[in-house]
Amino acid sequence: MICTSVKLYQEQAVAVVRGMKYPGKRWPQGRRGCGAMFAGDNFNQDGRRYLETANDNVLVIVQIESQQGLANVEEISSTDGIGMCFLL
Repeated sequence: MICTSVKLYQEQAVAVVRGMKYPGKRWPQGRRGCGAMFAGDNFNQDGRRYLETANDNVLVIVQIESQQGLANVEEISSTDGIGMCFLL
C-alpha cells in the first residue's frame, strides 16, 4: 500500500501511478526504480518473479485534500491504477 496526496487534478493522479509502478507490459509508463534487488527475498521470490508481480500487489491510494480535488474526485478516482481515494 502506498498513499500520497493529490491536490487538484487527474494529471497528478496519473503521475502518482507512474511513480509507483515498475515499467513492464501492463505499465509501460511506469517510472518506479528497479532497485528491488533484495525485495523479492522478503516475499520468497527471486528478483525477476518479484518484478513480474509487484505491480499487481501494490495498492495505490490518493489522498484528496482540497475543495478543487473534491470537485474532481470522479475524474481522479477513474485514473487507471488508483485503487482508493481517501477524502479529507
